[in-house]
Amino acid sequence: MNTSKERRKKLEIFENKRKSSLSYSKIFSSKVSGPLVVVVGALHGDEVDGFEAMIEINSLLEDGTLSLLCGTLVLVVGNPFAYLKGKRYLKHDMNRSFLKEQETQCLEVSRTKEISHFLQTLSEKFTTEKKFFVDLHSTSKGAELLVYRSDNEVLRTFLEKISTLPLHFTYKEGHIEGVLIDEAHKQGFQSFVVECGLSGKNSSVALAKAHLSQLLFLTGMITQKDLLLLYSPSKNNKEKSQQRRYETISPICVRKGFRFADENVQTETFYPKGTVYAFDNIVGELRAEEDLFIFMPSKNVRPDDKDAGFLCRRL
Repeated sequence: MNTSKERRKKLEIFENKRKSSLSYSKIFSSKVSGPLVVVVGALHGDEVDGFEAMIEINSLLEDGTLSLLCGTLVLVVGNPFAYLKGKRYLKHDMNRSFLKEQETQCLEVSRTKEISHFLQTLSEKFTTEKKFFVDLHSTSKGAELLVYRSDNEVLRTFLEKISTLPLHFTYKEGHIEGVLIDEAHKQGFQSFVVECGLSGKNSSVALAKAHLSQLLFLTGMITQKDLLLLYSPSKNNKEKSQQRRYETISPICVRKGFRFADENVQTETFYPKGTVYAFDNIVGELRAEEDLFIFMPSKNVRPDDKDAGFLCRRL
């Protein structure tokens, strides 16, 4: 993790808004109309890799090394306040706070409302049917993967073209309360998350850039030559392996005294029916009601967390 001084310096890159009404964001537009792509990094302040990839793309666009053939690219720092402190969040997990009934007043909740309004404004301004929203995250445990709604087959087909990641985590509506990509979906975006790998690794930044560059290339926004500025298939592209797709059964509820049975649990850990996967002070032993897999388990579960991960079945 960068020092506080280094984080402040990097954040300053996005402090001066470029053609944008949202703080800590920049808009780059071609003179030719085309797709709209919105990218968010550091929605969790300690997940820096997507943000680092955004800094590199911003630099190339600012100095003219990279240019857009058509369309508009928007770069957004999700939670600048938590990023500055090097924390996941300060008071509220922003990726569980995109809720209409959210009445709590704090910097992070206010930020969710600003982002929601910003997305609505963008969606109304740009009439293109090609609207994509990418939320870049890092993992504390487990594998690199893609996250999107289980009912979006159109998006799944498109993601297979831009990504070599075999692991797909799909969730049913309502299973991830207040998540940002659902908010983007409501505003007409094809929205997904890329979990880029362990935070702070060069390979995780490379993976973020690979997905963004492939998205921009396949939507016709950059040339193949510019694609190679961001993404070298020989270095970064993993050989495609058989896709493994999972769907949520339910979120893992956080109750008093919650803890996983295995402290080394990680994404895709398997639990046969009847096996204890966690404990808490209310229910006691939490057992698998069917053969299931744990996805995105929290490394450090906080009492105010909405969930500690997800129970999934393989499709």
